[in-house]
Amino acid sequence: MPPDPTKSTQRPQSVDDQIDQNLRLVFDTVAEQPIPTRFLDLLDQLRAQDANAPFSENTSVRPSSSGQEPDNRDE
Repeated sequence: MPPDPTKSTQRPQSVDDQIDQNLRLVFDTVAEQPIPTRFLDLLDQLRAQDANAPFSENTSVRPSSSGQEPDNRDE
């Protein structure tokens, strides 16, 4: 028989504190790991494609050939 959804299933605060501590520990461990080489290679490929892509003033905030920033504001 499934548990009664009308009854509260509160945990003691110490259990919640231990869960919080363990989640932080796992997150910190993962955050300290180096970025995988495959991901870095993919970023390099995307940067190379971006560098070779034709410039469009409608989609980029890079300065135009006149040295002025493109005006992308809606008027």
